[in-house]
Amino acid sequence: MSGKGIKKAGMRKAAVPTLNQSIKKGSRPVTARALNTPAPQAAPAKEPRPAGKIASGAKAIASKLPVPRVPRAAIAAVLLGVLALAVAAIVILNSGLFAATEIKIEGSVHVTQEQAEQLIDIKEGTTLFNVNEAELSSALKKNPWVSGVDIEREFPHTLVITPHERTVIAIAYIAADDIAWAIGDDSCWIAPMSLSVYVDADGNIVDDVEPVVADSQDSATQDGASQDADAQDQADTAATALPEGITALSGKDAAEALAKQSNAILLCDVSADVSPSSGDDVTSDLVLDGIAYAKGFTPEFVAQIKDISIASEEAISANLDSGVEIALGPPDDIALKERVVTQLLQQEQGVTFINVRTPNAYTFRSVPT
Repeated sequence: MSGKGIKKAGMRKAAVPTLNQSIKKGSRPVTARALNTPAPQAAPAKEPRPAGKIASGAKAIASKLPVPRVPRAAIAAVLLGVLALAVAAIVILNSGLFAATEIKIEGSVHVTQEQAEQLIDIKEGTTLFNVNEAELSSALKKNPWVSGVDIEREFPHTLVITPHERTVIAIAYIAADDIAWAIGDDSCWIAPMSLSVYVDADGNIVDDVEPVVADSQDSATQDGASQDADAQDQADTAATALPEGITALSGKDAAEALAKQSNAILLCDVSADVSPSSGDDVTSDLVLDGIAYAKGFTPEFVAQIKDISIASEEAISANLDSGVEIALGPPDDIALKERVVTQLLQQEQGVTFINVRTPNAYTFRSVPT
């Protein structure tokens, strides 16, 4: 068979589709370059720049920025202005414009105005601004009752100086010397207290009691005979008496009244070898035991205590105003001891004695009601 025969028999040459025919209708045209080029790969994500490189880059940018220049004359003018203001302020503050020409000193119970004035020395040229507060405070603290000082300024020329007294936490009555010493809450001896005390009908201390003077004459005569010279002198002597309702106290009774007035505890049966000195720390162990109770009891309980005996540590005891005696012992578990005593007095009637040396095993006595 010839080639022509084959063609006639139906063996037709296959048609090769063209580029445009192979693309479906409506699809995106594909260029020849796209067919011959491999698909593009996604660009790798950029790694963040290290902080150091960013900072160095920022510095590099900043170094290229122009730096404003302030004229030297302007700087000098500002400095001169500040200096002038400072000098002017110093001159004004130390001038007589605010001179401390009026000094007011507030007195207190144990630090009178006159006593404070004797301790204070206001130097010439002192103003409300340059007053030496530390020096004033140190001078006033020479009085053992002074714990601190407030200084206020009332413009233009007045200084108000107010001493603050130490807080009295206990008063030790030393019977051997018939003297009472105030003890501060910082456990130091403050000063002796006068035991010449007057109280009213309610037991409150009264100051500045003026005795009432009354003339008493003995008019008794016998058979019309005149009295002898000595009797006449006695009859002419003026007798003094206290105002009605006022009582004079002394010794331990006076010390007790002073302690009540100060909301403090009276320590009695103090050893004769205790030698207080103003401003010194308390070193007696027994006195320190008494102070521990004074600090450990609540103010409400302290108000009920007449005195605390500190003859020995094991024998430390308290006497209440109600007449109840409390055996305390060494100053431990103070709050618990107070709680036991308080609850027992509330629950029991006629209690006369309570032993709380061991508060968890207390004992008590009472009288039948």
